[in-house]
Amino acid sequence: MTSFEYFFNALKESLGRTDAYENWPDFEPNYKKEEYVWTVLSKLGEVLLLNCGKCDGPSDIRHSECKKCIEKRTKIAAKDYHDTTGKLKDKWPVVILCRVYRW
Repeated sequence: MTSFEYFFNALKESLGRTDAYENWPDFEPNYKKEEYVWTVLSKLGEVLLLNCGKCDGPSDIRHSECKKCIEKRTKIAAKDYHDTTGKLKDKWPVVILCRVYRW
């Protein structure tokens, strides 16, 4: 469990609502479909970076909403990768969820 999951677990207990949500409060994925980039990182090779900047979710593939979002967005990126490079991308070897903020 992450520190946030422990926090939300304690919150459920203090509210007496242990059935309120699984391990993270309910949220709707919030992203722009073009907020991703692929690049090559030393020792990792080709990676896909997905920006989760405005999403209230945990950015954690173990969460069912995040997993669905990641699957949808990696398909979008794979199509764009194919359109740009002419190469098929069956699966991204590394997917990094991040929050990029601008101030």
